[in-house]
Amino acid sequence: GNNEQDANDVVQDLLATAHRRLESLEIKMEEVALGSNDNNGNPMPLLEFGSIAQKVIEGAEAQLENLEKKGQLPVSLRLGLMRQVTSKVQSLYKEQLQALRNYYGQRYEAILDSEGNEGENPQDVEARWAAAAEHMTEGFRAAAKNAVPVTFQDISKSKSYHDFDHVDVLQGLLKDMLEATERRKDEQSLADMALDVEEDDDSSLSRRKFHVPKWLERVAARAFVFGVNYLQGWLAWQGIKRAALERDRQQPKFPLF
Repeated sequence: GNNEQDANDVVQDLLATAHRRLESLEIKMEEVALGSNDNNGNPMPLLEFGSIAQKVIEGAEAQLENLEKKGQLPVSLRLGLMRQVTSKVQSLYKEQLQALRNYYGQRYEAILDSEGNEGENPQDVEARWAAAAEHMTEGFRAAAKNAVPVTFQDISKSKSYHDFDHVDVLQGLLKDMLEATERRKDEQSLADMALDVEEDDDSSLSRRKFHVPKWLERVAARAFVFGVNYLQGWLAWQGIKRAALERDRQQPKFPLF
């Protein structure tokens, strides 16, 4: 009857409102990404993402609870409607994580490209890069958690917590940083090789033969030179394991990798 029609109108209105508010959140995210020359064209993604998304969720929940109290809405339907709103929030959360991955990855690359202190030896450079990678990993993890709407931060109440999980994207960021580091190592080795050949006054074939294999060995060894020593050791262990432990604590047990 009329009552049902009223409830139906409210539900349609509620979904339209939530959708509109989430669209405006998406536009805000895009504006932040495009609209600023902060950090050499690498602006920080929208900091208020989590709090804006939370308001949308709270608004929809309040309206639905109100209908349920009036007896105009079965519980199962209320949960289904909330799932619709939540799934849109989740897809925006994934976009936010990708934006954070790009942001912290670019910041790390800027540090790789920055001039070090004068007289830095290779160990100092690697230690400085490792510290930067640690800093970016921590920054990403804090920002990823901050982007989760409060409703889904309380594990005891939230069944869909795993849909706000940042571990996979964190692994992507670690991979980006490792690859960027290896690229710099290759460039360095190339530069060294060029210097070796330039400094070689007697550039007879026999002397040059001595240099090139050394360079080839360096390339072959690049994965160990930097990765295992510093970055992989620190990052892969600390970043992924800690995030994985956290996920384990908050969810039923299942194989992670």
